[in-house]
Amino acid sequence: MNKIKDINTANSKEDFVILNPLTLVFKRTVNFEGKEYSSIDLSKLDDWTCDDVIYVTKKYNRVAGTDQGPMDAILPEANLRYCQFVGAEASGLPIDFFKQLPAREAGALRSLVINFFHGSV
Repeated sequence: MNKIKDINTANSKEDFVILNPLTLVFKRTVNFEGKEYSSIDLSKLDDWTCDDVIYVTKKYNRVAGTDQGPMDAILPEANLRYCQFVGAEASGLPIDFFKQLPAREAGALRSLVINFFHGSV
């Protein structure tokens, strides 16, 4: 299997792979229920409709309840807990996978979700 390398330092085309921008690649592998993950695929986000976003938002709102901050109404995707729900729904992994992500990976998830909803990926 090819290793991922910076396109600027790769010696040949075989030295790197181009990933979907909706693939979250982890700096370190994440172990969950006995399986190791080096990345997760969130490309199903490209197929989402407005109803899918509303569904995840309602699911998040039921769990968050009164813990929501005022920004949740304006920018829910900036809330890390909301991003966990988006990640779970888009990847098919359980919410518990996202709850135990290392902080760096959680930040990368939030960035990916924000960038997706704001049209940057």
